[in-house]
Formats: sequence, C-alpha cells, structure tokens
Amino acid sequence: KKKKRIEHKKDWKRTVVKGYSVYNLPDKEEAADLLAQIQKEAKPILKHFGLSYETIKESVAEGSAGFNRGRRIIALNVRQRSDPMKFRKFSAIMSTMIHELAHLRHMNHGPQFRAFDSELKAWAKKRGIYRPGASQPAKPTKPKKPPTPKRKPTPRKPTPRKPTPSKPASSSSAILTAHPKKVSSFLKAD
Repeated sequence: KKKKRIEHKKDWKRTVVKGYSVYNLPDKEEAADLLAQIQKEAKPILKHFGLSYETIKESVAEGSAGFNRGRRIIALNVRQRSDPMKFRKFSAIMSTMIHELAHLRHMNHGPQFRAFDSELKAWAKKRGIYRPGASQPAKPTKPKKPPTPKRKPTPRKPTPRKPTPSKPASSSSAILTAHPKKVSSFLKAD
C-alpha cells in the first residue's frame, strides 16, 4: 500500500492557491485555507517567543507530518497518509506546526528541543490556540463591548405641589384655614 501511495503522489503537481504552495488536487482551496488558518493561529506563538520563518507550504512526505528546511520553510502534511484525499484533524496539524516552530530554535530532537516543544504547546493550549482532539479551528470570538457605564440619576428638583381641592367647608372654618390673619379679626368680631 505504501509503495502504491508513493507512486501515486509522484504524479501530483504543485500550484499556488491564495499564496500557498499546495498540490493541484480537487480540494486545493481547502488545503490552502487550512494552511492559512494554521499560520494565523501560530502568529501569537511566533510573536511571544520571538520566532520567525519565511513561508509555509503543503507537504505529502511519507515519513513525517512536517519538516522545517533551514528555518525558512515549514512544510506540513495536512492530508491523511492512509487516504490523501482526506485532511488530518486540525489539532494534529497544529501540533505538527508547533513541533516545527520548536525546531526554529532547536534543530534536533534533544532535551532542549523537547522542553521547548512542551513549553510552546502548553502556552498555546492555555490560550486556546492548540486544542488536542479538535477537528476544527477555534471559532473566532467577537470582542465583547465594554459595558456602558451606568448613569447616575440626575437629582430632580421637587415640583411644588398644588393644593388638592377638598370638600367645601363651613364659612368660618374656610376662613380659618385660608387666611390666618383674618382669624384674629374674625374671633374679635364675635
């Protein structure tokens, strides 16, 4: 089976789609989109750890999931080995990308490389960039709008109250409540 796959892959030609070197297969746009998403997701890792590379491209290497050519080109096998017309899980491709990013600092697989690879994966996992087992990239979240500050109610001046009409009173009580000065004159008149 392996020999047959290798012979079959020799006939594949490369093309450039959306700026990415991919194989000219019916799903080449999807392969380019995967590479673009992986590259986008890896940017915070590059920035945080001070890493860089020139380009990323599709690989169909039989012996590895990816490789790094002299700290310039990262090639990722985005297709399944057993069925090259199907894509690998996104998390598996991202794991390979992080592995290749670790090679930007340590070109071998020694203890320093393994420690750095683990550090990169832990950092990426904490930030939701690397999600083991995920078949799709994380959906971008829209930044939340900051809460609008609550306005303090403006103190209102009390409105003067109008006297409420009451039942008609007797003439003497009406005079007493309405005009206190007249009360004294009224009482003196009696």
